[in-house]
Amino acid sequence: MKQFFGFLFLALLFTSCTKTDYLSQPIQKQVEGKWKLEQAQYLVGSDSSSYYDFKSFNNVTYDFNKNGYLTVEGTGIDSAGNYQYRVEKSPYFAKDKGNTDLDLDILTFDGNRYSIEIGFDSDDGSVTVVGDKGNKYFMQLSNFDKNIILRFTRE
Repeated sequence: MKQFFGFLFLALLFTSCTKTDYLSQPIQKQVEGKWKLEQAQYLVGSDSSSYYDFKSFNNVTYDFNKNGYLTVEGTGIDSAGNYQYRVEKSPYFAKDKGNTDLDLDILTFDGNRYSIEIGFDSDDGSVTVVGDKGNKYFMQLSNFDKNIILRFTRE
């Protein structure tokens, strides 16, 4: 009988949800929830001397509700308040690449359009490939029109 319960425990352990299962959900479900804004990267300049300027944040959260509303708390890139948001597959002209990608996941709110990437960070702070297992969920939003990349971790 003890062996049966031991086997049952192991079976449940191996069939539970994994981080990879999370990434197999529709992008709308992956975005939902509370995210902490960690960093913004700004492209400075428009020629070969261009570089990114980094800014870190404390206590700035973006809460994406299931009903299509976003609540921003704290002082960051966007003003604190409530916004309607939408997640969809849509073309996004990437000026820096000179092409149109028809298969990007796009987040739109307050007149801004961001391409979305969701993945995992490892313990050492390096980024694993989107879809690989890691320790912390991250979300990266890129706005090519404003030359800004926002980096979030899930709360």
